[in-house]
Amino acid sequence: MQKHIAELEVDRSADSKTTQGLTAYAGNQSCPVKFSRPMLPGKSGLAKVSRRVAACLKIPAGSYRIYHFDRHSLYLGPVVGIFSSAIKPGGCPGRSETKINKEMIRFARKRGIFIYMFGASGVDKRTGLIEGVTTDADDKWVRGFFPRPDIVYNRIRRRSVENKPDINALLNQFEADPNLFMFNSRFLNKWEVYQAAKGAAVVAGLFPHTMLFNRRNLEAMLNSYNQVLLKPIDGSLGKGIIKITAQSNRYYLAKSSHPTKWHKYDSLDQLYTAITEKMQVSDNFLLQRVVELCRYKGRIFDIRAQFQKDATGSWVITGAAMRVASKGQFVTHIPNGGRAEDFNTVIRHVFPNPAVRAGIINQLEYISSHVPALLEERLGFTLAIVSMDIAIDPDGKVWILEVNSKPSHFDEPDIRRRHLQLLTDFCTYKALEQKMKLTERSSL
Repeated sequence: MQKHIAELEVDRSADSKTTQGLTAYAGNQSCPVKFSRPMLPGKSGLAKVSRRVAACLKIPAGSYRIYHFDRHSLYLGPVVGIFSSAIKPGGCPGRSETKINKEMIRFARKRGIFIYMFGASGVDKRTGLIEGVTTDADDKWVRGFFPRPDIVYNRIRRRSVENKPDINALLNQFEADPNLFMFNSRFLNKWEVYQAAKGAAVVAGLFPHTMLFNRRNLEAMLNSYNQVLLKPIDGSLGKGIIKITAQSNRYYLAKSSHPTKWHKYDSLDQLYTAITEKMQVSDNFLLQRVVELCRYKGRIFDIRAQFQKDATGSWVITGAAMRVASKGQFVTHIPNGGRAEDFNTVIRHVFPNPAVRAGIINQLEYISSHVPALLEERLGFTLAIVSMDIAIDPDGKVWILEVNSKPSHFDEPDIRRRHLQLLTDFCTYKALEQKMKLTERSSL
């Protein structure tokens, strides 16, 4: 981005010969402006927005990226709205949402992009504005009425909230708005992901064999594999996972709790009764073959990898870290006692052969190039960020265990920074693409 600073002021003299007059846009708000430094159409730069222009555009005063410019208009930002159930009427995000979102807003502001957070109650159809929260120069939360954004990132973190009728209606409204682009509009569930992948030869071999839970499928899976996992179709964070082991006509079962407690059953009927009646597992669970996981210092581990679209709309790897299970556990999630470890440290320890390590990296690159785009195409909605839990077996083959469209944040600073860079790059790219499409339509 060129560091060409244009100081914008409200245009109160359309006949001025010494200034260049045009309309500035921030989200759905516009304002006639003037500035003395001429700019060439199509050239990006920075605009220093005065208080008067900022008040007109419903954004804080400051410097903004000009991401699109022609002879009549300039577009600032873009304006990005984070749709979150953490924003209550008249309130600010809770402690769990504060660190990552302040970091995101601060990072974007330094690049001339305006981000604010909002909840469903903040959308005002009468004025076209949205009441939300952003941060001020002192990094404190401030409330305000902001423009309807160019980009909406759906960060509602609970399925029960996302499925509420009013939330659903609002998400549908955003998707139907030609002036707005929304991504990660809903959660994924494990079964739809497996079904989409199963039908595509290019990625089918990356997922362990999976079936819906019922008695017949339970018996079939245990006849094929001596270990299977029962997983909630809509589960996350390792909650509700059950491991079943078949051995010498007996069955052993344990839940993903800490510490792990195993129960023994002498027949499949006893096992099925325990699962359905005592544990109240129903058809909203699936059965997944257990992949033999490599071990790091005696404990199983898997990869948590994130993938994002970049400044050209292409999928790339954001970063990867290891999650190592606690002693005796069969899931690696941190809420179940797992811990984070550095990717390179673990991979070098477990796979001293450089060729094997290179093969694992190549497989992650393959996943990045094929899986997210296929899910978008087959499931029919736009993704821009996904995370995956990926296992490595002793042969160095990787397996995708889960795909998540609402990733939790990483604690690793390098991954966090790359995440924010890719996020802001993609939002700018997509806002420009939207504006170009609208310009083409209006010229027809």
